[in-house]
Amino acid sequence: MTPDFVRGLVFGFDVGTGSIGYAVRRGAEFLDAGVLICDNEASDLSKRRELRRQRRTLRSKKYRRQWLARELEKLGLTRPAQQPHDPITLRVRALQGEELDPGELHAALTHLFRRRGYTQVPWANSKAPVRQTGKAAKEDEEGQIKAAVAHLRATLGTRHPCQFLAEQRAKAGKHPTSHWARKIYWPREALRDEFLAIVAAQRNRFPKLAEKTDWLLHGGSQPARKGSETFHVFHNATDARNPGVLGLRWPRFDNRGPALDSLQPMDPLGRPLHVIRKNKAAYVKAQWEIALMNFRVLDPANHQKRDPRTEFPAFVESLRTEWNKRGKVTLARLRKLAEPFQHQLLLLEDQKPLTPDTGAGRARYSKPTLDWIRDEIGKGHRLDPPQPVLQRPGENASRALDRYLAEIKHPVVKHRLVLFRRILSRLISQHGQPDLVVLEAVRSLALGVDAKNELKRRNEQFRLDREQARQDLAGGGESTTRKAIQRYRLWKEAGARCPFCLQSIERTDLGHGADIEHIVPRACIDSNEFSNLTVAHAKCNRELKRDRTPFAAFGAT
Repeated sequence: MTPDFVRGLVFGFDVGTGSIGYAVRRGAEFLDAGVLICDNEASDLSKRRELRRQRRTLRSKKYRRQWLARELEKLGLTRPAQQPHDPITLRVRALQGEELDPGELHAALTHLFRRRGYTQVPWANSKAPVRQTGKAAKEDEEGQIKAAVAHLRATLGTRHPCQFLAEQRAKAGKHPTSHWARKIYWPREALRDEFLAIVAAQRNRFPKLAEKTDWLLHGGSQPARKGSETFHVFHNATDARNPGVLGLRWPRFDNRGPALDSLQPMDPLGRPLHVIRKNKAAYVKAQWEIALMNFRVLDPANHQKRDPRTEFPAFVESLRTEWNKRGKVTLARLRKLAEPFQHQLLLLEDQKPLTPDTGAGRARYSKPTLDWIRDEIGKGHRLDPPQPVLQRPGENASRALDRYLAEIKHPVVKHRLVLFRRILSRLISQHGQPDLVVLEAVRSLALGVDAKNELKRRNEQFRLDREQARQDLAGGGESTTRKAIQRYRLWKEAGARCPFCLQSIERTDLGHGADIEHIVPRACIDSNEFSNLTVAHAKCNRELKRDRTPFAAFGAT
């Protein structure tokens, strides 16, 4: 322990998902303590985002309907003074080529596109893995909609939607103004085909409508192909003033502008350096050099790890040739290239392919910084990941911290850090500058939904393991204290033998002849995690290993 921790002014914080606890101590005297309860719902912005998305969807739908009505009026189809009582019948009559006045055709077409139907958007990844299985997948709303659309597509056959609605209404005996058809999920191409069929049937009476068919469907959008399909999209929201009833707005997944380079925000001339996407060549090349820097092989004589860049340059040169040729080094090719050197080196048992870690999203650095990182590593220099620059030219510490907090995307983390900063400032104003600040944050604070669910599953498994151990000990008439349960679980995990001498540990020795041992000693890292514990013979632990790592104690044996 440091003198500051024992005798100085110490601030302690425990930052969790539901609260922030704090305490102030000077020496052995506690000056202040408290807890701030944090409302998880208030800091969870997912519901607010969903409502905002719904508002945008409804606003776009309303604008699209109004645009179609105005465009039809420009073509001579005047808006009816009163909406017709039975628009489905109007659609059927228009489809059959019967004579309709302009107001009736206007009502039929606007009713047809009150909803524009379901389709697979071009940016959706249809091959993405399904997150849910079994009953959860059946209850998934998106899966239900897709199943309903596929069923309706098969049911329609050669009929148009208006014909299908008329038949279903006749069977059900429902009044035309009832809402019985609202939960039908139409295939978008079915609505489009009905519109084209109506335009073709009414071409002689309304030739201007036939001339503007493509404009009414797609507006000012641009065609974009994906595979064999063609979509009409707007890449900029400002271009979507003439949306067409089927025009798509290509979503902006980057809601914010590109961030500045974490290492060097500005170039020598004071211009901002923005980060690049991970699919760019500069990022891929830098990732290759990092993968090669971390690549290790084993010495066949003692199975110690060695750096091939300095000890086997011919092998590394063959890897570079393979990389320059194919852009990757698969595991099969890696093993093939290592065969001529098999008497000098061995690959790791869990060796992975030397493939750059690239993908969607943006990197932390700009192209100049990535080029510099690649050159430094290529020269054989060891380069640890640089830490982001917090304070930039012209900023004081307070403004730099404000900007840093504003750039945090995780809403819960951002919320807790802002509250932590306020508490820290208040405590400093009341008690002065601390000699030491001790901060502990719950591990699940910044986890996403999938990671939190995985953590819950793992904790549940640990609970079941502890309960099983308690039952085993109670059945044998042994102690069921927390320490005894932990020792029993570690004994079972080690296979009932000492990990240092490899001799068996009898269950009857757990109470006195075996120690709970820190694998990495507490002199190096103060970790009481289950993964850092094992059970060993007391003699092996106290006389052979002592306060050393297993490698330091037994590496020469």
